[in-house]
Amino acid sequence: MVVVRAGRGRWIAARYVKDTEWRQDGDFSLTTADAIGADWDTTTILCGELSESEQQTVKRRLGDRVQLLPPAFSLRRAGFLAELAWQRIQAGQIDDVAIIQPIYLSPDQKVTA
Repeated sequence: MVVVRAGRGRWIAARYVKDTEWRQDGDFSLTTADAIGADWDTTTILCGELSESEQQTVKRRLGDRVQLLPPAFSLRRAGFLAELAWQRIQAGQIDDVAIIQPIYLSPDQKVTA
């Protein structure tokens, strides 16, 4: 599960699975440290922009059902994004900028994991 800050203590979350490559499994959702993982029945790796207090909240709630990555993996760095972009370019995976659209999740949505 990967999370990115959405403001006001919320995260945009997405689940990924790996077959031969990583791929998104399901839709994006809006969640919080107090709600994420409620439906997890197996250990899930959680990474993304989590503060130390958010990590503690999640770990306290989920115990062995969550594996948190070291703090360095919680940092947003332009170099990481550039490397991912370069890998996509080299693989011929170039997006058509004319059709790229933002993803909007409403604060009125039910908060889910």
